[in-house]
This record gives sequence, structure tokens and C-alpha cells, in this order.
Amino acid sequence: MTDYEIKTKLEQVESKHHELSKLLEERHATIQKDLEDLKKRPVKNRDLWDKLGTLTPLISGVLISGIGIYFTHSNNETQHKIQEVQTIEKLIPHLTGDDAEKKMAIIAISTLTNPETAAKIAQMFPSKGTVQALKSIADQGDRKEREVAKRALATSFKTLGEGMEAHADKGAEAQQYYQKALDVQEDVYGANSTKLVDTLVKLGRLSEKQGKFEEAISFYNRARQTMIHNHMSKTRDFQNILDTLSRLYKQTGKMSLANDFSQKAAALGKDLDSGKAVDKDSIISPAPAPSTDVDHDTSEDSPDDFQPIQASGGGGDSNQEPVKVVNPIQDAASTTQLFPSEKNRDANSMDSPFSN
Repeated sequence: MTDYEIKTKLEQVESKHHELSKLLEERHATIQKDLEDLKKRPVKNRDLWDKLGTLTPLISGVLISGIGIYFTHSNNETQHKIQEVQTIEKLIPHLTGDDAEKKMAIIAISTLTNPETAAKIAQMFPSKGTVQALKSIADQGDRKEREVAKRALATSFKTLGEGMEAHADKGAEAQQYYQKALDVQEDVYGANSTKLVDTLVKLGRLSEKQGKFEEAISFYNRARQTMIHNHMSKTRDFQNILDTLSRLYKQTGKMSLANDFSQKAAALGKDLDSGKAVDKDSIISPAPAPSTDVDHDTSEDSPDDFQPIQASGGGGDSNQEPVKVVNPIQDAASTTQLFPSEKNRDANSMDSPFSN
């Protein structure tokens, strides 16, 4: 190739190079301008439908998984309940057997189902055996199990006491059960709980029947103070306690206190009758109806369910002569019962806890 041709080729290459350089500069300027325009444009937010479209697969997966877990859990719970019912059904016959069978049945139910179920069933079959089982659960269970067992234990003791109280010659044994119930209630609910009021009244009633008036006054006064502590003094129950204390103080010759409580009871009764004081529901259960089985000798043929858990020197002297009154729970002057049966309650009375 000649020099001329080489020179011509170089000139062509140089020309092409200048054209490419110019084109690149123009394109660079265009791109730079587009970038500046993009920076100046407002950012467009994605609308709800765009977001839902993006999230739909994730939401669907979560929902499907959640529904599956729910139905699996529900099915497991149902199967568990069925197994509990079948377990209890098999153990029911043992709950009507002797005390050893009852104790083992309650412990088995607690182990195979749960302590709450065992405690509820134990309350339905109060006896020496079921009480021993509840004590075992209360001693060996965790905190929640101990509380459940103790609450059931308090209820069982009260039920056993009511069964004893229904027999005229079982007052001392009934008092032992009520005292055990009170001890457990103090441990579970505290010394100032209204849960104790009914038990205190029962203990006071039994002490009065046995002629232990000072002891009865102590129980009734504690019930009164507990109700005052819980702001429950404007009630028919509280009025009845004041009337009872007035009568008991008369029995012990303390006429000044007797008159004071009598006046307070009368004033509260007027407020309740006039509507100045709003009564509340009663927290005191009526006295258990006396046994009508006159041919049944409870002193020699007492059912195992109502035997005391252990011998105790407290709870009353069964050999003491009863007071010679027709009914020590009645006021000698007005014959007004402290805690009448439901059918004899004043129709306008809405019984409540005691307080003043």
C-alpha cells in the first residue's frame, strides 16, 4: 500500500473517531439530562392494590397455615376431653367405695387429667378419703395445683361440717370440720377475706348451741369486723349479726353492750326497710336442715364420709350440758332466727355480708 493510501486511511479513521466522540458526547449529555429530569420528578407511591398484590401470596400462606394449626389444636383438645371423660367414667365406681378407693380415685384423676378436674369431683364426693387425696395434691403439687386443692379442701371441710351439723349429737365433730375449713380459708384467701364470714358464723352458731357464749361472741365479732373491713356493713346479714350479738351479750350479763348492738341493729333495719341502705346478696348460707331419720342412731352408725380426719382436742366439748332454751339460735323475745331458711326469708330482704 502506498503512502498516499495509508494517509487516506488514517484520515478516514481519524474522521470516524471524531464522529464517534461527538456522538458519545451527545448521548452522554442526553442521559445526563434524563437523569436530572428523573430526579426532579415526584416519587409515585404504590397504591393499596399494588401492595395487596405483593402481599397476597404471603398472607394466603399464613392464613392457610393458621387454619391448619387451629383445626389441629381443636381436634387435639376434643380428643383430650374425650379421654378425660372416659377416664373419669371408669373411676366413678371407686368414688362410691371406701375411703381408700376414693383417695386413690381422686389422685388418679388428678394424674391422668388435671388437678382442677380432680378438685371439682372431690367436692362432689366429700369424704375422709377425698379430703386425704386433696391434702396429698396440696402437699405435692406446684403452686397452682396447691391453690386449687386447698380451695376444694376448704369447701369439702364445710360440706362435711354441714353433714355433721344436721345430726343434733354431732355438733363437736361439725365444729372440728368448720375449724379446719377456716384454717384453710385463711391460708388461701387471707385473714380478712369475706370467704371466711360464713364459716365464722357457722362456728358461732355451734358454739351458741353448746352454751359457749363467749366463744360464740368471739366468732360473731370476727365475722362482723371482717365485713366492716370489706365495707359490707349496710346489709341484712350484718343486721342479723348485730341482733345475735345483742342476744349473746344478754346471755353473758353484759347489758350495756347488748343494748348498744340492739340499737344499731334497729337503726340499720330502718335504713334497709326505707331504702336508705342498699342491701347486697347474702354471703351466709342457711343452717342445714336437721336430720329427719329418727330411727337412725348417728352416734353408733355414722357414715365414714362424716368421720373426723384426725382426733383433735379443739372444736367443742361433746359432754357439756346443752343450754335449756327451746332454740338457742332464736331471740328469746322476738323468736327471730339469725339465718332463716330460704323459704322463711323476708321477701324484701336481699341478704349481704356484715359490716358495722
